[in-house]
This record gives sequence, structure tokens and C-alpha cells, in this order.
Amino acid sequence: MATEIKNENNDTVKEDKNTTLVNTNKKRKNGNFIYVIIIAVIVVSALVYVAFKVKSISELGSEGIVFSNDYSVSSKTDFSVSKDTIFFCTKDGLSVLDKQGNVSWTDTFSLNSPVLLTDGGFAGVADENGHTLSVYNSSGKLYSCSTDGAITTFAVNPKGYSGVIYQNNTDSDYILDIYSASGELLTQGRYIIEDGIPTCIDISDDGKYFAVGFINIKNLKPTSGISFFYSDKDSAKLADNSDGMFSALNLDTNIIASMRFMPDNSCIVVTDNYMLNIGGGNAKTYVENWRVDFSSYITAAKIIDNEYIALAFGTSKQLTSEEKEEEKEKENTVYCYNYRNGKQTCAVTLSAPANELHGSLEAFIVGCDNNYEAYDIRGKKLWSYSALQPVNNISFYNKLTKVIIATTNKLTLYNIKNGSNLIDSVSEIKTNKQEDNTETQSSDTEKNTEEITEETTQKKEKTTSEGEQTDSEEQLSDDTQNEDVQYDEEVQYTDNEQYVDDTQYNDESQNYEEPSYQQEEIIQEPIVQDAPVQEDDSSVEETPQQEVIVEPLVDEAPAADAENSEQQ
Repeated sequence: MATEIKNENNDTVKEDKNTTLVNTNKKRKNGNFIYVIIIAVIVVSALVYVAFKVKSISELGSEGIVFSNDYSVSSKTDFSVSKDTIFFCTKDGLSVLDKQGNVSWTDTFSLNSPVLLTDGGFAGVADENGHTLSVYNSSGKLYSCSTDGAITTFAVNPKGYSGVIYQNNTDSDYILDIYSASGELLTQGRYIIEDGIPTCIDISDDGKYFAVGFINIKNLKPTSGISFFYSDKDSAKLADNSDGMFSALNLDTNIIASMRFMPDNSCIVVTDNYMLNIGGGNAKTYVENWRVDFSSYITAAKIIDNEYIALAFGTSKQLTSEEKEEEKEKENTVYCYNYRNGKQTCAVTLSAPANELHGSLEAFIVGCDNNYEAYDIRGKKLWSYSALQPVNNISFYNKLTKVIIATTNKLTLYNIKNGSNLIDSVSEIKTNKQEDNTETQSSDTEKNTEEITEETTQKKEKTTSEGEQTDSEEQLSDDTQNEDVQYDEEVQYTDNEQYVDDTQYNDESQNYEEPSYQQEEIIQEPIVQDAPVQEDDSSVEETPQQEVIVEPLVDEAPAADAENSEQQ
């Protein structure tokens, strides 16, 4: 019985082991099935994500186009949005466009390379190295000011004041003129070139002050500085300096990248190594308020709504290994700061260094090699746009979902939804390229036509001149042939004698050459009229064959002809 029990126990044990193995196999199968489900879910999720991303990429303009205006590729077009006003500038004039792209008014001019600047509803236009600055508002042209030298830089403020710097034609010094909103000259300053070259200018929002940035290249390393002046003559008399300067800032070897007055009359100064806020309130408070140092190179800067400063950074400078590790995260980034306290509001990491910044409506657009991304000043991404053609300018208009884009031949206002990933329409690109090629070919054709016309005119003039010369020479030849020169009619040539007319006319000079006579080796025998020619065989045998040249009987005729020709 024990054996049986033992056997039964053994059998029982065996049954338990088999049950355990079966359960283990079931668990393994269930586990594998779960893994398969997880992998399938991941794959499906990835496919859905990719499909969603592909589906979310849409063509620019698919969400609506408000207006689209065409223009010539060679028009050197630029635009600027100031409040609700669109200033549209070409080399042929400045226009103001409304919300539908209609032209409200146009001021025509002819410039080679126009430069457009705007601030607070006012715009200034001047030609590169030109001699005239014109100031406008949304209603039309306010005033123009002329200079005695080439304009190097200028500025406008939100009240219509303007400042222009130009180089004097006589002594090469630099002159600065400040004008009121009515075009009245408020002050004028002269800056000796040995003391520094003025590179930038800005006017405070209330028009009381202006600042000028200088660079001095006399020493081995260039040095920079900023000087602050009173705008009106009465206030300038209160300054310690006769030129009205009340404050100055020495930047040493730092180069000025941007300089801008803010609404509280403080001035934001951005250099290649740091940014600072100076002044504010009145002239006595022009001291440094705050400062932010940079460890990476600045690639772009933009003042947004006179409230924020956006700075794009590229690669890091030469730092120690520890510093580089700490500052590595700042490479290829965009930082936004509040101008009042210098506090950072956001940091956006990019895939490449930014080469342009555009901003308004508490947001900015950053461009990296024709790839554009829009963010608000807190770092939230709004949309992205991949351009397949050159973009001259891009800007928000009225709201963050409306964007104006200027390409080489078209200005378009688009509706863009938040979260959109946009790309240029291929058909639109082909159309633009065809238009560009047509215009280029038309321009080349006009140029070739002008060259051909000029060449044809020159040929006609040359042909007319040569024709007159040929007529004169032909008349001279006819007169020579009609001269009273008689040859003996009895002189005849044998059949063996050949007359060769070597008269030649040179196409270029049309020189006339006298004909020459060539003969074979013959012996001249007397000719008896009405009788066959008799040849003396013995004479032929005794006389060796030699070349005999038969001259005309009248030897002096050619000389006479030549003499008469010279006289004529």
C-alpha cells in the first residue's frame, strides 16, 4: 500500500509538475502576446504620428489669401507694417496699402536702392548714398530734406521727427541734421572724421534727445562710443558742451549692433558682447540701469513693440572648457528680454543659427535659411513655413494669424492658423519662375535690341562713308580713263599673248590698282595687213628663247596717267 501510495504520491507529484509546466507555457504565450500588442501599438502610433505630420503639412495659401500684388523683379521692393498701415516701397515710388491691398496713395520718385524705415505710423525713405530724405505718414508726404553730401544713415521717431547723417563734400567731415515733424531744422552738428565715424542714430519718442553711435578706427583695434544730445537749441544751451551733448558712453572695443530709444526715453544698446539699458526720464538720469553679457555671437536683433528685445545667438565664443559646457545650451537660440528690467521671458532652441528676426504683436518670426518659425514672447510656437523661393521680407499684420510675405515679384497677405506647418505651392513657384524668366528674357531682349540697333547704326554710318569714298574713287577712275591718251591702232597682239585684268578692289580701303599685262614667252613678228603672218624659222633657231615683254608703243602714257591722277 505504501508503494501504491508512494506511487500515487509520485504520480500526483508528476501531475503537479506537468500542471506547472503547462501554466508556465501559458504565461509565456500570454507575455509574448502582450509584447506583440505593445510593439503593434507603438508601430501604429508611429504611423499615425507620421501620417498626422504629413497630413498637417499644407501649402501656403490653402487657408486663404487676403490679397496678392505683383511687381517687377527689378523693382527692389520692400515693405513695412506700422500699426495698420502698410508702406510699400519700390525704386519708383512709395505707396500706402489698405487691408485689402488697394493703393490709397502713391508718391513717385526714381531711386537706385531705396531704404525704408518706419516707427509709430511714420516712414522715412532715402536712397543709398543719396542726397534726399523724405518723411511720410499714412495720409501722405510730410516733408523732404536735402543734404550737401551722401547720406550714410538716418532715423525717424513716432512723432515724425527725423535725423540724417551725411558726409560733407568739401572737407569729408560728417554733418548731422535733426528735423521736427513739420520739417523745420532743429539742430545741426559737425563731427570731425578723426574723432570717429558716426554709424547709427536714433531720436527719443518725445523728440527731446537724440543719440549718435561712433566707431574710431585710428588705433589698431577699433573703439566705439555713444553720445547723447539735446534736440532743440534752447535745451542745448543748458548743456556743458557747446554742441548740446549731455552724456556719453564709452564702449571700448565693443561694436554697436543696435541702438534704440524706448518709450520712457531710456536707450537700449546692443553690442557684440553685451546688452545694456541706459538713461530714462531726464538727462540727469542717463546712467546704466541693467546689463546682460553674452557668451555667444549675436546673429540678429529686433525690438518688439517697444517693449521686448529679441536676440538670436549663433556659435559660442572662445571660452574655457567649463564655461563652454555651461554656455553650450545658448548656441543657436533666440532669447527675449523685457526692456524695463532685463529679465528673460523665453528661450527658443533652433536647428541652425538664425540670420533674420521680425517681430510685432508680442511675437517674433525667426528665419534660418528660408525656413521660418513664429513664436510668442513666452516661447510658444505658433506656426512654421518652409520657403521654396527667396523671401525679401515677412511680417505679422493686425493679428498673429495674418502674415505678409514679399518674394522677388509678389506681395501677399495670407491667413495662417496656429499650429500650421506650411510650404510654398509648387505650382506657384513654377509660375513665379516663368514670370522671372520672361522678365529676364525681356530685359535681355531689350538690351540685345539696343546693342543691335546701335551696331546697325554704326554700320550704316560706316557704309555711307565708304560709299562716298567709293563714288569719289570711281569718278576719279572714269576721268582717268577718258583722258586724251592715244595708242597706235596698228598694235595688235598675237594669239599667244594673254591679257590678264588684275584690277583689284580692297573692301576696306577701296584702293584702285592699275591693271597689269602678262605675256608668255613669244617672239614679236611684223604683221602684214591682208596677208598671213610669215615666220622666219632660221631666225627662230638662231635666237634662243627668252622672255620678251612687249611694252605699249606709247611709253609715256602710264606716267602721264599717274601724274594726272595725282593732280586730280
